[in-house]
Amino acid sequence: MKFITPVLILVLYVTTVDAHGAMNEPKRPEGIINIACPRPDGAQASHDAEWKQKNSPKCWEDGESLHYDNHWFTHGTMIGCEIPTGVNCSPEETCCEDTMAPTLKTVDQLTSRVEASSLLQDSPFRMHPWFAPGHAPVANSCGVLGGWQYENARDYVAGPNDNAYEEYQNKTGLCLNCVLPHANMPIPAGTKGTTVLHSDINKPGTSQNVSWTLSANHGGGYQFRICPLGHLMNNTLGEECFQSLEFIGDTAWFEYSTLEDPEGGTVPFTPIRVTDSNTEGVLPKGSTWTTIGLPVCNDCLGGHCYPDADNCKKPMFENGLSDAGYWGYGHDIIDGEIVINGSPAFVDIVENGKWEIVDTIKVPDDIEEGDYVLSWRWDSESTPQVWTSCAVVSIEVGISRR
Repeated sequence: MKFITPVLILVLYVTTVDAHGAMNEPKRPEGIINIACPRPDGAQASHDAEWKQKNSPKCWEDGESLHYDNHWFTHGTMIGCEIPTGVNCSPEETCCEDTMAPTLKTVDQLTSRVEASSLLQDSPFRMHPWFAPGHAPVANSCGVLGGWQYENARDYVAGPNDNAYEEYQNKTGLCLNCVLPHANMPIPAGTKGTTVLHSDINKPGTSQNVSWTLSANHGGGYQFRICPLGHLMNNTLGEECFQSLEFIGDTAWFEYSTLEDPEGGTVPFTPIRVTDSNTEGVLPKGSTWTTIGLPVCNDCLGGHCYPDADNCKKPMFENGLSDAGYWGYGHDIIDGEIVINGSPAFVDIVENGKWEIVDTIKVPDDIEEGDYVLSWRWDSESTPQVWTSCAVVSIEVGISRR
């Protein structure tokens, strides 16, 4: 779907930052896409679609080349906290003392759904970002490569907490990025996303689709938002300057392709919108968020579990995607083993192809012509993380186009 507005055309500069959950459109630059997926001979990975489809799973298996290019996020953040911490927060060891109560009201606003709405307050994830959309603080509005700027490279594997690395090695602890940052990455781990956005790539294109994809379905929800480029140029780009963009209509689209079916297909579904009117409040005030529409497996709270027949026989909830046979978590590491859990149709796409969710958004009628930072923010439900992508765009007054 294209950017739609009665009087504005949105023209793109090809410069973005992407994430583990990533904005696909506007396009990401190859210098960021191919950070850490080397060929067996050590050369940088080709951007050729067929090569990537054949070798993407291998990037999860190679000891040094897990997709750091997909890891732009903030780790260690909870609702109610003033600042993120970068540590492995939990209900027992929270990111701060003054966490807040969830603002979500109903279970249909969740991806990992519990039995009754009263349990929202008792969920083990209740302090994670999605339970109060927009309230969790971030280290950088365009993400941090690897989740935080750690002093010790080993902290990128499983987090900085005491014994975290040893526990991961013993297959009993958290997997954060799961491997050490590749020594030859052109953008080092810990880099803030705003520092690799540039406005001097003066190659305007046509109006674009907006879309995103996930490598691991942590659930939660997302929004697209926009901020004047001047804030990036004077180092004041932050959450307070972003204005939410309006979703148009009540339909999103799951688009996919595989090596066997390069044309792929499109599955429409009805996403659930989250606003001030059906919660106790979102940020920015008056904005609209959308829940992650891909259901996880029915018996996998938070998405994590072994992908056996019983765990993934049914989706956690039903919508147009589950009716078409698509649900699951995607890539996961359970007890040190790489697994892909989901319905058979979804696992086939993850193993042999690619997928994305496409949305339609509207540029505000009263926005001024000029350059902006477009951001996609995903507030995670099952992890204390916020994933973000950014792109530099230019808005010009003109005739509406699709």
